[in-house]
Amino acid sequence: MNGGLFSSGGNLTGGTRDESHGDGYIYEIFFASGTMEVTGNMTIDLLVVGGGGSAPNAGTSNQSQGGGGGAGWTGIDNLEIAAGSFNVVIGAGGATGQYNSAQGGDSSVPILLQNGTTLLVGSGGGGAGGRGGIAATTGGGVGRSAPTVNDGVSYASNVVGSSGGGGGGGVYAGNYSMSGGAGGTQKNTGAPGSPAAITIYSGGAGGTPSNSQSFAATGGSGTGLVGNGQNNNTYQPPDGAGWHSYPAAAGANSTIFCAGGATGYSGLLPSGNDYINDATSGSGNSQTYTKSVSGTNGTSSSTSGGIIIARFLA
Repeated sequence: MNGGLFSSGGNLTGGTRDESHGDGYIYEIFFASGTMEVTGNMTIDLLVVGGGGSAPNAGTSNQSQGGGGGAGWTGIDNLEIAAGSFNVVIGAGGATGQYNSAQGGDSSVPILLQNGTTLLVGSGGGGAGGRGGIAATTGGGVGRSAPTVNDGVSYASNVVGSSGGGGGGGVYAGNYSMSGGAGGTQKNTGAPGSPAAITIYSGGAGGTPSNSQSFAATGGSGTGLVGNGQNNNTYQPPDGAGWHSYPAAAGANSTIFCAGGATGYSGLLPSGNDYINDATSGSGNSQTYTKSVSGTNGTSSSTSGGIIIARFLA
């Protein structure tokens, strides 16, 4: 929580630099896969979010597609790291089609710690939303577990990560409905002790609709919330959590997450200050949104997949 004081001229580069927050920290943001370059020992706060699962983008009032699961959300504060070049993998949001959906991809980065251990920090992608229709109604896909592989290299231990939420089940009203997918499994093996502070989640299960309703279920969140299967306005649960001062304009009122895809019949409608308007195209994506006291939350930025952010004192 204290943030990254670095010493001995340490620095971290390779992403998109943001120094506009006014909180005394530098934010190095990775929107795409690449290389994280670290020079010298330093202490950072690290956020890793996977890619959200997608929803099929076709639907009618009685043939409804389940929403995609939100991706895993992993945070580590006060992580003491050493110099090196580290491979960054950013998970893509699940692609969508008229009757097809897909899991989101995993995000991860292996980082050398000052104690000589390499720690893989990652987050699993969200599960695919289920199809609803007369020809084939399917259940939601499972969320991906926290990754243990980065760029073909497997890590049997020293892995920390959250898992993605499961996709929501589809429905063919009055005929068939299918269950939501299970969330994936988190991992925490060989994690560093104090001063590091770790926040990980097991992704929530996708919602399960009844066969009498016209709306399909929403996906589970990457922070452990179960998707909604109720027969009226269907709400996508919040997919993430607040993280320090990101983005600067929203500060403490902002939540960063990787949303599962949604359509007009799979989790489109927001409510109060707990739910948001997710990826209406059906694709999974990464977004930040600002909480409101009442009414609809506002999305402040979005990308097409997951995200990794490292912050440290300027």
